[in-house]
Amino acid sequence: MKIDAPKVHLPPGRDVVDVFGDFLKYMYDCVKIHILGTRIDGNALWSSLGGTAHFILSHPNGWGSYQQGKMREAAIRGGLVPNTPEGRERIEFVTEGEASFHWCIEQALTGTTLKPLGRDENRRSRPGRGHHRCVFVSRQNTKTTPAPGADGTSINEGYIETLREDFDEDAKCLFRAIEEGGDDVYTVRIGGRGDDFEDENGLCSIELGYLNVDREDIAAAFEPSVVATVDAIRKHIAGRRDTVGVHVFLVGGFAASPWILSETKRRLSANGSTCEVKRADSNTAKAVAHGGVAFYLDRNVTERTMRHTYGVSLRPWFNPSNPEHQARSHASEKDPISGITYLDGGFFALVKKGQVVEVDSVYRKSVRSKARRAPEIDIWIQSIKRYNGTRDNIAFVDMDRA
Repeated sequence: MKIDAPKVHLPPGRDVVDVFGDFLKYMYDCVKIHILGTRIDGNALWSSLGGTAHFILSHPNGWGSYQQGKMREAAIRGGLVPNTPEGRERIEFVTEGEASFHWCIEQALTGTTLKPLGRDENRRSRPGRGHHRCVFVSRQNTKTTPAPGADGTSINEGYIETLREDFDEDAKCLFRAIEEGGDDVYTVRIGGRGDDFEDENGLCSIELGYLNVDREDIAAAFEPSVVATVDAIRKHIAGRRDTVGVHVFLVGGFAASPWILSETKRRLSANGSTCEVKRADSNTAKAVAHGGVAFYLDRNVTERTMRHTYGVSLRPWFNPSNPEHQARSHASEKDPISGITYLDGGFFALVKKGQVVEVDSVYRKSVRSKARRAPEIDIWIQSIKRYNGTRDNIAFVDMDRA
């Protein structure tokens, strides 16, 4: 998906982590002022939480440890937590998909459909389970679109921003199927009451600052998102003998359109699916924010399917009968004290891609080592590495550089 966004020029010496850190600091200060200024026990409450508060940061589903590391660094720069192991542990992350899932559970809509499942209520988080699609008004369209005026100039930034906001707040929420009372033409505010324009071919008509848009054009804009959503749902439920009791929830701004809801239902039903497609009767735009809090408090997801393989770099003992070791014999090194031959670049997997892990469990594996001198009490820090490739058993880093 390509999102057209304007180029942003940051101040000299400032990067995006600094900017995000400043934003987090601003939000943190706003919360502090609100608590201290609106609660009788505000000072005592803030004193009890200020140094121990946990922060839940949400991010897109496709983000991973690299982006999370940047977000954690921004939180440290913003003064939310100190740059210590204890402080870093107070920053937690949740994907938008998982936060939305927790939000759905919190709604009264799901209270009677999910809770009776008892022990099976435990949820498993799988890669791609949270599926989000959006419709954007592209800035590139403004290069050739005439503006409301006799001079035929291009639409300026103010017009296109007005169009974006009005479509998202009104037209998208009103757009629905004809049989549900939908209209043939919808209006989107794009300027002031004095703005009128109609092109030579009659394809663009603006009256009193409102652009008339045919329902076919809106449906065409939503079509790629609906197709991708229905395909994703079908893949997730593929192989199930019966889809009765399967619930699909539309959340966020995507769920604000009645047409998307009804069209998703219709296409799944046409394919023989009996799963229910719903949206909660609440402000779906706040689903991620509310769901992030529920994620921390409720912990409904108890298992996860690993999206990648994680492990550590080690120096394995040379095994002459192992073909992979033989191929790297030129990189071997013999310890002069122990007499053991080692190989550099080994990889030891702790958890593997596709493995189901419990959220609150710690996964350990043992390795052997030989000390060159009498061991002393010390702390050994080893970095966890992520393997993004597709090989099942990778024993050396150079087997696949993914």
